[in-house]
Amino acid sequence: MTEYSGPISIHTFILEAAKKRNVKAVSLWGHAPHYLQTKNIKVVCSVLKRLMDLTEIEVDLSELEKAGDYFDQQVNHLVEEDPKLREIISKLEEAYKRSGKIPSPSRREEDAKEDKVVYIQAFLKKLEDEEKTEG
Repeated sequence: MTEYSGPISIHTFILEAAKKRNVKAVSLWGHAPHYLQTKNIKVVCSVLKRLMDLTEIEVDLSELEKAGDYFDQQVNHLVEEDPKLREIISKLEEAYKRSGKIPSPSRREEDAKEDKVVYIQAFLKKLEDEEKTEG
């Protein structure tokens, strides 16, 4: 448990409530690239795998893994179709490789990234809507 006293989230509230009741609790987080801040199935699958390791409970994740592969294909297709997005991702990956962390972007770079995040979210929402109408 942390001794942090700043703003709290629902996660912190739940952990603190569990601690007061002597209930063991854990918070598992998954991280996705800045440009993929959406319902990221790959991250969900990763967190579930870690939870399975911790609890020693086996769950069939094959359908989720297939959905994650499809998600990757769709994102890769989107990136291939957008040279500006490809350039942003390339810069982020290079910075990460060099420093082990992503540097703080300038305000202009941040605005451009936010535009791309919105674009990806709209694209993924469109795919989701298409799948609902087909299924």
